[in-house]
Amino acid sequence: MRTLLWKEIRENLKWGLLILCALGVAEFYGLQSRNNQGGLVPLMKDSFLMATTWGCAASGLLLAFLQILPEQRRDRWAALLHRPATRDTIFLGKAASGSLLYLLSTAPPFFACNHATES
Repeated sequence: MRTLLWKEIRENLKWGLLILCALGVAEFYGLQSRNNQGGLVPLMKDSFLMATTWGCAASGLLLAFLQILPEQRRDRWAALLHRPATRDTIFLGKAASGSLLYLLSTAPPFFACNHATES
C-alpha cells in the first residue's frame, strides 16, 4: 500500500502544485476585487466564495481524472492489476493519495487568504 501511495503522489504531485498555484491566485484575486458589499468580512465576498467553491470542486475533479485517465491507455491498468494487491487495496491507495493531494493543493491557499485578512 505504501508503494502505491508513493507512486500516485510522485506521478501527480506536479498537477497538485499547479492547482495550488492557480487556486491561490484565484483566491487572492477574489479577496482584492472591489465589489460593493459594504462592510462584509473579506472572506465573505462573492468573488472569493466563487473562487473557493468552484475552484476546489474543479480541482478535485481534475485531480481525479488526471489520476485515472493515464492508466487507460497502453494497457497500463493491466500492469497495475498484476501487482500482489487486491483491487480494494489499489482503490484505497488511489483514494488516499488523491485525498492527500487534494488537501495539500486546496488548504494552503485558503489558510493563506485567511491569514492575509487578519493582518
